[in-house]
Amino acid sequence: MSQADIEQVARSFLNEKDKKRKHRYLRFFDQTKFPFDYAPLLALASAKNGKKNRRIMHAVDALSHFSGDEIRAFALKKFSSEKTPRDYLRLLVNNYQTGDAKILLEIIQRSDNFHHMHELVAGIIDIFEANPDPECKAPLEAMYYGMNCAIHRWSVIDLLNRNEVLSEEIVKELAYDADEDLRKLSRNIKLSRSKMKA
Repeated sequence: MSQADIEQVARSFLNEKDKKRKHRYLRFFDQTKFPFDYAPLLALASAKNGKKNRRIMHAVDALSHFSGDEIRAFALKKFSSEKTPRDYLRLLVNNYQTGDAKILLEIIQRSDNFHHMHELVAGIIDIFEANPDPECKAPLEAMYYGMNCAIHRWSVIDLLNRNEVLSEEIVKELAYDADEDLRKLSRNIKLSRSKMKA
């Protein structure tokens, strides 16, 4: 779509009164950045959320394309008020600051089972994919030890390695992982490290 077309869709969204149609527009702006100021999206995302209203969640997803102090404050408020704030983690992708790894670690430590941990992992990975930071070590190691999903463990290990904070202990452990791709990754990391030492 051209920029003019996207702006026309955005104007139609702003003028739409029917809630179902407005929701469809929000789904569009999850994939395509809203071309105007984010204030209307923040207003919708901040609405009272009874039982995980999908319209509110799509507003949060659309808002995740933006950075701004108000968005960050909104995300931090949700992080402190919800046990598993998975739907709000995307807001930190464009609003991450040094020191936020401690906040993410605290959220992970609140999770008391594999299910809760798995709900968080995609958002945590997205944050550190967009914001390389050696401080990722503690939260990503907590994810590694707290979940049992091989696909996400691969991403966690890869991020730890790219940020140069992957521990030797985990590298050794990976050689015996049940997942073949993780065992292969372990061999590649060991080979790369041995070449660097030579």
